Amino acid sequence: TGEVVVIVAQGRRIEEQHRQVAGAIDQLGEHHVIRLQRLPRPVGKKEYADSIKDYFPHVQESMYWRDQLWSLPFNLDADLPYTNLNHVRAAGLQPLKLGYTWDDLVEYGKTLQTMHGPGKETNNWAFTHFDSWVNFLNLLKQAGGDLYNQDMTKVVLNSSEGVEALQFLSDLVHKHQLHKPHDEWFEANGKDRPSFTNGQVTMFYETSHVRIIAHGEAIGGLENFYISPPPSKRQPFIGTFGTGVHMLKKNSDEMEAAWQVLRWLTSTGPAAQWCSATLFVPARRSILTDPLWVQRMEQVPQYLPFLEAVNYGFRPYHPVFFPEHYSVLRGIIGDVTKTPNVAFKTNLDEAARQMDVLLDNFNKTGKISKVRP
Repeated sequence: TGEVVVIVAQGRRIEEQHRQVAGAIDQLGEHHVIRLQRLPRPVGKKEYADSIKDYFPHVQESMYWRDQLWSLPFNLDADLPYTNLNHVRAAGLQPLKLGYTWDDLVEYGKTLQTMHGPGKETNNWAFTHFDSWVNFLNLLKQAGGDLYNQDMTKVVLNSSEGVEALQFLSDLVHKHQLHKPHDEWFEANGKDRPSFTNGQVTMFYETSHVRIIAHGEAIGGLENFYISPPPSKRQPFIGTFGTGVHMLKKNSDEMEAAWQVLRWLTSTGPAAQWCSATLFVPARRSILTDPLWVQRMEQVPQYLPFLEAVNYGFRPYHPVFFPEHYSVLRGIIGDVTKTPNVAFKTNLDEAARQMDVLLDNFNKTGKISKVRP
């Protein structure tokens, strides 16, 4: 949904200069029933074929759905643990570096939690927001699993790797008691949910965004703020979201004008301005040497772990991650964090069944339905 909403917003901003663009956007307010079209023939032109090579390889994967080019990336969005270095120093620890494992993270958390005191008594925790559906997919990939099969025709998260990922999340909350409990626990016990910015949490999974500056300032300045890299089970992994722009067919006479705007919007200059302002991760290599971006990195060197992730090749979840899939994954993760008595494989089988219906519908019709099966 976000990908379509962005082109709506951009289309309205530039409508005065490029009135024809509006004719290339179909059913702006009905993004859930839009039929995605292949981009027009100009994509084969040599000058843009060369430009595509400027995208990071894993980003190029997200431009295609079943071998058809269907969107152009604008920026990336990834999640990593924001880390309070005040707590790390007080616990006698060093900031985490790439290469640490799930087991290392547990031991690290135990030392942090000892410094905090028992979480359920103090409402201070080593970890929070590790139990999001975003991080479940990270853990699934770190364990060696995947969301879809190779040809994107079947959901395969109900695997042994999926069970491992849910077990790890469950253990963080229930067995090790390093992660804040489910929100219902706070409601039942009359406590406010803990906050990273209030100094109650050491590591808080959050996104690549300019909000890191505010989070750093809230804990005494960016010198006390660190972005930890991801852990590894069988491989390191950060899943990327971000923004892509689509061109949706309405009037063939206006496609070339829309294509020109699309190329301008996703080119290095405009994308560098956006990434520098928002601190979303660049999708193009050339942005990394753009003066605006270079200046921004000098101002916020704490951002480096997000860029390092580009170098070791973090992968997109997949090109079309359906909004309905979010709710399915939220449901099973919520169950896991509420109680340790959950049949992981049974829950994953049901999630895969529901998601398969949505995936099959999209592959047959090209439409994203908002109806949950």
